[in-house]
Amino acid sequence: MKRIFFTTIAISLLFPVAVKGTGTDSTAYSVKGRWVINASVSLYRTCISDFQILGLGMREGLTTEQHVNFRTAFSYAPTRHIEVGLFVGFQHYRYTYFPNPIQPGFNYGEYHQTAAPTFGANVKFQLLPLFVKSATCRWDLYLFALYGGCVLPHFEIELTENGRRGYFYQDISHPYFNRYRQEYGVGAGVAYYFKNKVGLFGELAAGNFSFFPYFTDSNINFRFGIAGKF
Repeated sequence: MKRIFFTTIAISLLFPVAVKGTGTDSTAYSVKGRWVINASVSLYRTCISDFQILGLGMREGLTTEQHVNFRTAFSYAPTRHIEVGLFVGFQHYRYTYFPNPIQPGFNYGEYHQTAAPTFGANVKFQLLPLFVKSATCRWDLYLFALYGGCVLPHFEIELTENGRRGYFYQDISHPYFNRYRQEYGVGAGVAYYFKNKVGLFGELAAGNFSFFPYFTDSNINFRFGIAGKF
């Protein structure tokens, strides 16, 4: 709830700034009508379990590690300041699979690696059209908000029970039984374009960036990559 409250407050603070910015014609520079394509990578915290699990529902033997989150995004600027876009990608993670039903005492599992599809949308408010007087600019400086989702092909911990694969927890009404997980946040980004066409960018955001929230939190995220505009 605290993260949702923080994100809601941050977006509400950005909205009046965006409305004010889109209503001014005091600068010559504008991003209106341009397309941007980028590819980026970030390290997201994921969870893994030790081969020895002491009992159902217990967190002993659980740890976290960082895995690649790759993203390709497409955005379009309908106004001088605003860009809207969509993104797709994948989240790499490991899960522990128990080939035999869990019994009292120690149980041994197997590590498996897999990737989950990710997708979402974002909106950016470009700041430089407020200040830059020239018709072109090699820099981008912006605020943004995003919401995304991930569909896990495998749960964090899986076991065989009655001849089928199931979730580690007996209570299937638990909210983290769902395969769909979400991310959301607000932040700021900067980009530089060589010859005003292709460049590098970085983004720093605050929000929820963990697809394994029962086991690990991740409230700050840094992402970097390459981008092209036309």
